[in-house]
Amino acid sequence: MSDRIFQTIYSCDFNEKYSNKNPSFCFYLGSEDEYHSDVEKIETILNNGDAILPIYFKEGNFNKEIPSILHPINGILAGNKSRYYYVNIALQGLRLLRKTRKVFISYKRSDSTEVAIQLFEELLKNNFDPFLDSYSIPPTEDFQNELYHRMSDSDVVIQLLTISFHESGYCREEIEISNVKQIGVVQVVWPKCSIEKSDNLCIPFQLDESSFVKIGRIDECKLTPDCLKNLIDIVESCRARNLAARQDTLRGEFIQEAKKVGRQIFQEKYYLIERDVNKNLLALYLPAIGVPTSYDYYKSREFRELLDTPDLKVYLLYDSLKVQKDWIDHLNWLNSALEVKTIQRNEFDTWITEN
Repeated sequence: MSDRIFQTIYSCDFNEKYSNKNPSFCFYLGSEDEYHSDVEKIETILNNGDAILPIYFKEGNFNKEIPSILHPINGILAGNKSRYYYVNIALQGLRLLRKTRKVFISYKRSDSTEVAIQLFEELLKNNFDPFLDSYSIPPTEDFQNELYHRMSDSDVVIQLLTISFHESGYCREEIEISNVKQIGVVQVVWPKCSIEKSDNLCIPFQLDESSFVKIGRIDECKLTPDCLKNLIDIVESCRARNLAARQDTLRGEFIQEAKKVGRQIFQEKYYLIERDVNKNLLALYLPAIGVPTSYDYYKSREFRELLDTPDLKVYLLYDSLKVQKDWIDHLNWLNSALEVKTIQRNEFDTWITEN
């Protein structure tokens, strides 16, 4: 296969259509030809700060298939990942998905510790940031508060639905919180387990006897490699849809509260803008999934620059449910120190009335 650059436009249209004013993401498909095409275009893209994902086709052949200008960039071996992975990487490059890839594993220790650990390790291999209580909570921390905080900051919850899972009050509460916060739940259903009404919002992944590699008792079994791969693909697919839905919810609820008091807030592709009666820009509102970070503050500047209004007020919208109090206090303190401010979902109505 010859080298090609794919963006939101094709390589043949590059000189005519590529613009550094628009967000772009590119795939570079490698080949073993001595001459690598499109190198000048690669230089243009990199100089503009746009992302490129090099893809090579033979194990250990990255340096030969990919031009030297792209050697510092971490590439992907074709066929190792699902199509959802490539799509999500592009969406992250276009800043439509956050780069952190956080997954929370919900399980009952007495039933599925071996699978939970196996899944934790597989998620790490696939560039996720997984949370597993036995690995991820430091000593001296309030166990349950830290657990709920980390779940509230996750993209997806993976629930290992074993026979006695619903007997645990903590496991039940984790699903209830996920539903309230609209965090996507992939439910890995053990053989002979039944799905309850509270599970209706979950994405089921049904297991049978052939899904396991027996290494001892049932609680010591592990999933087969094929089963594990299929599960990772489902998590990858769920992640993008869920993050988009949560952003839409934050935007939609904020607009509804603004309409109640007659404020003119409009939804654009990635953000909300507020205008006065003369249609002058007043403010920019950006939905932040999970706990807002300094990176969210930093990247918000780009949207303000796109609107060509350097003094525009900027706000980050976020859901503070189950976020630790210290973090909320920290974000409130930053509001007094930084030009970008945060607004909690449960305070949309009072904030809009008072500001």
